[in-house]
Amino acid sequence: MNKKINKSIIISSLCLAILSSAGSNIAYARYEDSNEHWANEAIEKWSDYEVIQGFDNMFRPDDDITRAEMAVMINRIMNYQETGENIYEDLPDSWYTDAVLKLVKHGVMEGHDNKIRPDDIVTREEALVMIARALGIEPNNSKSVSFTDLDSISDWAVDTICAMAERGFINGYEDGTFRPGEKMTRACSVTVINNSVKGFYNKPGVYKAEEAIDGIVIVNSPDVILEGMTINGDLIVTPGVQSGTVTLNGTTVSGEQIVMGG
Repeated sequence: MNKKINKSIIISSLCLAILSSAGSNIAYARYEDSNEHWANEAIEKWSDYEVIQGFDNMFRPDDDITRAEMAVMINRIMNYQETGENIYEDLPDSWYTDAVLKLVKHGVMEGHDNKIRPDDIVTREEALVMIARALGIEPNNSKSVSFTDLDSISDWAVDTICAMAERGFINGYEDGTFRPGEKMTRACSVTVINNSVKGFYNKPGVYKAEEAIDGIVIVNSPDVILEGMTINGDLIVTPGVQSGTVTLNGTTVSGEQIVMGG
């Protein structure tokens, strides 16, 4: 069970027209087809983290992403340890099976009528809900977000999408629409993650930040020390820490701490 700790804690001794952060291209691109792409910076960054992977020096950024691919990406970020039972008649023993069952176990992914549809393309609203569940973003029913097609968003997704928009992780198209039923691309998926998660520590070590981190910080490895940081957002300690330790020395967390392991 997640443990949420109050805000303002200082601890010592311890394509959806997404808000695109398309900065300058990296000189030595990892993939032949993404060097000039608007999402190149996010693609390179999360490839370095080994969260996403390409194929034969290609990333295929504008290809649609499947539910299985989305599950694998989220699982690499969260490093879930517990696996659910395979009750799905359409979930074979494959490269994505473990990730899908882990997301099911943690309430991030759901099936219907004993089917999980791993090879289906994920829609924008499905993708956003999965990411939000993994990051512990609570639904917000204030409806202050003014998407012109808000009524077309599914009831089970609308509050979560509003919460993501209010936190600045996503935006709508220039015409004010969200288009929830349209397909999600690989580039858009990694860009949502990049907009949401501003600090990611997946290997043991001591980490410092010269400037404040504005966004979610995730630690998914044991033996991580965050030294003198200012985190203007949530800190998530994932199940990947297991029984290890995460130490925060002189670190300020203005959001919540979501402790799932360690």
